[in-house]
Amino acid sequence: MTPEVRYSPEHLWLRQDGERVTVGVTEQISRMLTWVKAVTLPAPGTRLAGGEELAAIESQKADISIAAPAALEVLAVNDLLAADPMIVRMEPRGRGWLLAASLESSAWRQLLDAAEYDELLQTQTQA
Repeated sequence: MTPEVRYSPEHLWLRQDGERVTVGVTEQISRMLTWVKAVTLPAPGTRLAGGEELAAIESQKADISIAAPAALEVLAVNDLLAADPMIVRMEPRGRGWLLAASLESSAWRQLLDAAEYDELLQTQTQA
């Protein structure tokens, strides 16, 4: 069975795998980045409210602060990003994932499915 993927309006993808949710940036974010200098993530065990900073990405072109899409608890972070932060730009849906977290099922249901996310992208492109 393929894990379900949902999206936040702030261009995060979230892949549910049992009780754990893996979080990363979509191509919309990765395209805004050039040479990524650093990715700052919260420590495992950190609890974030929706809207609090989930990650900060420092690149040559833009510095981006990414908000948590909902309340969550960080279970693990992608240690590869400390040694090679460019992975977040080059492989945003693969090895460039940001962190794993626990997320309430009610929050999961509030996220966008693929069709809703595509519609959001179309709306933003036309604006």
